[in-house]
Amino acid sequence: MICPNCNRDTAHLDKTTQAVKVLGKDEYILMQDIPVTKCNSCHETLFDAKVAKQLDEFRKNPELAAEQLVKVAKFPKVA
Repeated sequence: MICPNCNRDTAHLDKTTQAVKVLGKDEYILMQDIPVTKCNSCHETLFDAKVAKQLDEFRKNPELAAEQLVKVAKFPKVA
């Protein structure tokens, strides 16, 4: 598959997990199994328009997501 970022034939379909900030709030939704195109050359991760629209819907309407307990670890300071 051709990567639209670097134009090399090194892209593939994959799934990813990402935290998405809720619009206007100090809250996040953990999105799992997001379909993406990943490139092995430039390491870009790309969403198609349909996926980006669905991510925006969750950001605008967080009640669409199921509530689950998620553990959060703060990364320690590195000198």
